[in-house]
Amino acid sequence: MQNNNRMIWRKIDPQGKQPGDRAAHSCDLIMGKLFIFGGWNGMNALADIHIYDLNQNQWSELQTNGELPSYRNNHTTAVYQTKLYVHGGHNGNTWLDDLYYLETNGQHGQASWYKVHPQGQIPTARACHSLNIVTKKLYLFGGYDGQECFNEIEIYDIQENRWIQPSVSGTIPTARNAHTMTRYKENLYLFGGHSGAQHLQDLHVFNTYKLEWTQVVTKGTLPKGLRGHTANLIQNNIYVFGGYDGSGRSNDLFIFNFLTYQWVIPNHHGTGTYLQMEEVALSQIPQPRQRHSATATENDLIYIFGGFDGNKWLNDLYVLDVGLLENRTIQEENYQRVISNIHKNLFNNQELSDIAFEIGNQRIYAHKIYLAAQSPQFKALFFSDTKESDQRIFIVENYTYKSFYIFLLFVYTGFINVAELDIELMGEILSLADQYLIDGLKNLMQKSIKKYLNNETVCDLLIFAQKCSAHSLKNACMNHLLKNISIISETPKYEKLELQPSLLTEITRALLQHKE
Repeated sequence: MQNNNRMIWRKIDPQGKQPGDRAAHSCDLIMGKLFIFGGWNGMNALADIHIYDLNQNQWSELQTNGELPSYRNNHTTAVYQTKLYVHGGHNGNTWLDDLYYLETNGQHGQASWYKVHPQGQIPTARACHSLNIVTKKLYLFGGYDGQECFNEIEIYDIQENRWIQPSVSGTIPTARNAHTMTRYKENLYLFGGHSGAQHLQDLHVFNTYKLEWTQVVTKGTLPKGLRGHTANLIQNNIYVFGGYDGSGRSNDLFIFNFLTYQWVIPNHHGTGTYLQMEEVALSQIPQPRQRHSATATENDLIYIFGGFDGNKWLNDLYVLDVGLLENRTIQEENYQRVISNIHKNLFNNQELSDIAFEIGNQRIYAHKIYLAAQSPQFKALFFSDTKESDQRIFIVENYTYKSFYIFLLFVYTGFINVAELDIELMGEILSLADQYLIDGLKNLMQKSIKKYLNNETVCDLLIFAQKCSAHSLKNACMNHLLKNISIISETPKYEKLELQPSLLTEITRALLQHKE
């Protein structure tokens, strides 16, 4: 598969009929597809459903049956298995308190709506609230009913079909609406929103085990108080984009890191509409907006759809390549730790070298002591009590000159231009990084290869990840396989897994646990 010209931000030009302009809609990822539901187009609330197929780059409108929910905007949604739960919102005249779910994988491929008739005390009607799933329970927080904002946690137990109003402890956040709530492990992180009087920029965490609130003390540059922004979790970071601060719409990107508890603004995304000049070619940044949707996929991409820019309602689609953004940051941090003249004066310098690697009829010149300092495998090769310790020319087999050159360049400088690599080169470099125990490069290649993960490549990538002990890539492949097993198991490439008994056993066990 050839590598496309990847950009940190990129506007998508999909096939098919796009959804109409809208804001205050919902967008959820189910089985490799984005489900857009409802919203507001400037005149009316909506109830249509449109699907964007990530693999096919195509829009289609979904026809459904069953107990159809009414038109609505500023509702909230959550996904459980193949079910899309929808709660509340506003239909243009009335605040809503109903709960529905759409079974997206119904009989004969027909998606069906079901109205939920729960036990217990149902939450009051509201809009601009949040709904998050944690271990078969939906956690509802905040919202606005036209008169007041809310700050209670209310829980819907899916198995028991019951609403629960738990007793919570800790520092309870100010009541608000149009906030974001992001799940990290078993905790929910609340950011921003509007209290009815002011825009908020505080961060709180709700422990779903202890039912306890804590205000988070953070470092770095905080985002402004925002409402109508979005927040997505990818690995150990929350990515906050856009929103309204009371004076204007934003297209700023802020990142909150859970390992450092620090807010950062990426170097490759300046404030306002324009990036730093040297980065313009790497991005097509969306215009400022609020009440858009942002949906993260398993291969470290965030899809932005629609919203309101202060003048018009939108239906454009952008993708933020978080992996590429992280890769560039990693590269910069690595490169800063390396003296610049190492590349200029030492790497592949025949005059100053003491060894060379020979690939075909080409050589790359290097230094035993430098490579040994970077890799225990090189150290063992050069300084063991074997004949290799006196050897000056090392023959490289099973790798191309280009892949070994790029590999050694990273060992010397900590830099690699991922955007220029295709998947074949990435695979060779990952294998080299595994062989010589260069963990930073190994992690970088795993992140990059994940972009190619789809139904057609997952079997090959899973086998390759197993061979290279690439655990992060393997986990991503396993998750994708489990979610799409009914389709992938019918493909010829799935038969390759039959030649991998240990992998097949692992998949079988994971499928049994997944069904539970």
